[in-house]
Amino acid sequence: MLDRVLQWFADDRIIILTGIRRCGKSTLLSQIMENKAGWCYVNFEDERLLDFEAQDFEMLNDVLVEAYGPSRTYFFDEIQNVQRFETFVRRLQDEKKKVVITGSNAA
Repeated sequence: MLDRVLQWFADDRIIILTGIRRCGKSTLLSQIMENKAGWCYVNFEDERLLDFEAQDFEMLNDVLVEAYGPSRTYFFDEIQNVQRFETFVRRLQDEKKKVVITGSNAA
């Protein structure tokens, strides 16, 4: 499975790992990160991000660059917790960044 997922990095499409809660999305995400370089990661289930809003993404991006250095790949875990996240993800894609997101439809 992991080999197949890693092949998805060959183009500029956004990778979305979705499914029911506790089915292994975050574990698969961790396995992907172990096999890639030059990435940054955010888990939107972190309680410090409870009040995170779409307009905070640019500040977050600045922090990620500071923490990880310039990154070509962004990993966002449980991003469905941020309303209107799609606009930032699309901007990253337009900037030729690879974006991998996980999300479930459970609230």
